[in-house]
Amino acid sequence: MIWLAAAFALATPPVPERDADTSLEGQLDDGAVVDLAFASRSSVACFPATQFTDFDGHQVFHVVEQDVGMDLVLRLTPSGEHDLNLYALQLGSLDRGQRPPKVNSAWRCSAKHSAKEGEAETVRLYGHTTAKEVVVAIAGADGLTTGKYTLEVWQESAKR
Repeated sequence: MIWLAAAFALATPPVPERDADTSLEGQLDDGAVVDLAFASRSSVACFPATQFTDFDGHQVFHVVEQDVGMDLVLRLTPSGEHDLNLYALQLGSLDRGQRPPKVNSAWRCSAKHSAKEGEAETVRLYGHTTAKEVVVAIAGADGLTTGKYTLEVWQESAKR
């Protein structure tokens, strides 16, 4: 049963078959290194300390408002052969406005990272009965501090 849950968590969610609601371009150069200890705390539960090297380069943050009852799909596409990874934190009312590493708790966190440079990363955050502030982090792997990317955002009716 544990193996099945782990396999499900690693699956890449499908991207909606329409243009993104929002598309942002950015550069890892504009970010900074962040202390990752917050991510492995049980109140955040984003990724374990054994995966810190997948997120230990510069990080750039984007904030998205997730509407009530809407799933949020995020796709990060690096420009070139850079190993960029993605995590997204759904923040509850107590942590609204906080940014890593000062996030004490998260309603939910979803992270995606692969060993392949230049590969797109996609996550889905399921909707809720209240709107959520979502902090999207673009992170360089293995100390990476440079690289351009595109972040695409879709909101769609919750699929449950």
